Amino acid sequence: MNMRSLFCLCFILSLIFSFSSLAQMKHSSEQQAFVAASGAYQDGFYTLAIDQLTDFLAQYPNSNFAATASFLLGDSYFRLKKYARSIYQLEKL
Repeated sequence: MNMRSLFCLCFILSLIFSFSSLAQMKHSSEQQAFVAASGAYQDGFYTLAIDQLTDFLAQYPNSNFAATASFLLGDSYFRLKKYARSIYQLEKL
């Protein structure tokens, strides 16, 4: 293998690893956002949970956590006695 081929191979491998790291970072920030929002819900901070869950669903509408986030959002509204908003949110499921 000549020097140019070796350089090209190293360059391609570095690009592959860079892109996989970016994908992991995106997943990591998505997961962190969900953990923070669901943590606010679990701790009983329903107003904060509503804000964070709404932001999460806006930012990650196709997330694997989206259905759970929608349920927690609807339940947060319910616990704050905002029944119409709760029904609206839960009917989306």
